[in-house]
Amino acid sequence: MKRRFARALSRAYTAVEVMMGITLLSIGASAVIAMQRGAIQANLDARKMDMANSIAREWIERLRRDSAMWTLPSPLSPSGNNYASAKLLSTYLQYGSATTVTAWSYPDVYLATASIPDGVSPAFYILGRDLMPADITGTTTRPSAAIFCVNIRLNWLVVNELIRAEVRVFWRRDLYLDPNNQYTVDWCTAANASAITGDVGHYHFVYAATAVRKNPVQ
Repeated sequence: MKRRFARALSRAYTAVEVMMGITLLSIGASAVIAMQRGAIQANLDARKMDMANSIAREWIERLRRDSAMWTLPSPLSPSGNNYASAKLLSTYLQYGSATTVTAWSYPDVYLATASIPDGVSPAFYILGRDLMPADITGTTTRPSAAIFCVNIRLNWLVVNELIRAEVRVFWRRDLYLDPNNQYTVDWCTAANASAITGDVGHYHFVYAATAVRKNPVQ
């Protein structure tokens, strides 16, 4: 009796018990993997959101800096006008017109080139570096390096005096690959400035706004 009881205690696990154990382990492991993926994606989204906010603030300052070139008319030169010297403002908002501009624009008037490497770009790398045209343009063999794209929208608050300037920074959600294969072709383009409006299913957006006016230097 004792020998039979000892053999019962020392017997190995059955195949059914092993399979049940493997099943429970697999369920637990899949839950942990899913949680890890979610945590990694959340950290990446948070980092991109922080960078997008920094880019938006930077572009707000660029618009303010651009307005510093707009110094006329002034009390000393009431008939003068150098609004065109503020290229970002004058390219997308006509002086002397009360027309309200509602479309988003692709601000590439100061775009960096090989001869002007420190120019102002509407596209940015993952670490917030302005990209030159060759890095923005993607091909079937070399994807675009652009991670963030910038649009601006300008409207007169007080015609010829005060401008409402809006900045929109957007980037692709998660691992989104659209039908036009935008991972390998241009996606940060002038055409997309209006095409992606409200497309929150495929893009994240950050918005910033300010008011700019001509430089009061006399």
